[in-house]
Amino acid sequence: AGINSVFLQVRPESDALYASTIEPWSYWLTGAQGTAPSPLWDPLAFAVAAAHQRGMDLHAWLNPYRAKQSTPTLAPNHVAVQHPEWTFTSGTLTMLDPGLPGVRQHIVNVIGDIASRYDVDGIHFDDYFYPYSGMASQDLGTFANNNPLGFTDTAAWRRNNVNTLIAMVYDTLQSINAAMQKNVVFGVSPFGIWKSGTPAGITGTSSYSAHYCDPIAWLQAGKVDYLAPQLYWKITVAQDFDKLSKWWNDRGQEYGRHIYPGLALYRMDDASNWAAAEILSQINLTRDNNRPQVFGNIMFRAAQLKNNSKNIKTELRNSAFRYPS
Repeated sequence: AGINSVFLQVRPESDALYASTIEPWSYWLTGAQGTAPSPLWDPLAFAVAAAHQRGMDLHAWLNPYRAKQSTPTLAPNHVAVQHPEWTFTSGTLTMLDPGLPGVRQHIVNVIGDIASRYDVDGIHFDDYFYPYSGMASQDLGTFANNNPLGFTDTAAWRRNNVNTLIAMVYDTLQSINAAMQKNVVFGVSPFGIWKSGTPAGITGTSSYSAHYCDPIAWLQAGKVDYLAPQLYWKITVAQDFDKLSKWWNDRGQEYGRHIYPGLALYRMDDASNWAAAEILSQINLTRDNNRPQVFGNIMFRAAQLKNNSKNIKTELRNSAFRYPS
């Protein structure tokens, strides 16, 4: 299809799709969390080698806080088993509590391990921070006991917890890059709307208030190399891809960081029934001269390319991605 980078999920539920001494083998690999593949192999090592053989980058994609969602039985060395006091629940989801220093250090240790031992080109976080289902009183004890800056507002404190982790991850990768002569970049795919009403005329779920996720703060602090906002809407609809991609481009320009809009290939196959032409139009739009900070697009999901949904792979190969960047 002419794709030059792969974002590979390696840590779905505080588990590992790679050989780890910190977290158990993933249920999603073997059907039993903690059980190694037999014969033994390492999906991340294989994927890095396969990507690099093809001249492609490979970024390891992690969900930082998700501890248990679909895995039926957790392994004895899973973080939620070893530290149940680090977790809370939201609906059917068990999460690591972002307000706890031990949780942040555990996540940083996991990422440092990956970046040190594997030749990955990037570390990537998805948009799962505080849960989409919202927060009630699950972390009020944490707020009372882990609030060194004296926040009086839980929302501001939660955003600061996420900001702190983002900064720790970025700084850890800088140290590894310097010590090991690497260039591992760090990026996040936040929900596509920062705040409802920004830019003017755009309304919808607010990343800032619903997930306590403030990507503009990360840009201001210089603690991400790029953002890949999930702009999973059409051009000209209420959550206009045109307006949103321009707004994110401008924030990237303001703070000197790359922007890679996320495109919703999956909407070609669901009830939205998008035409391939919508995706091609969005790519062309982000290549416009007034979006100089957009250096490419990230496509979700790989299945649509693999299946050539609505001829999208052929269209990309023949037009938008005909020539290497």
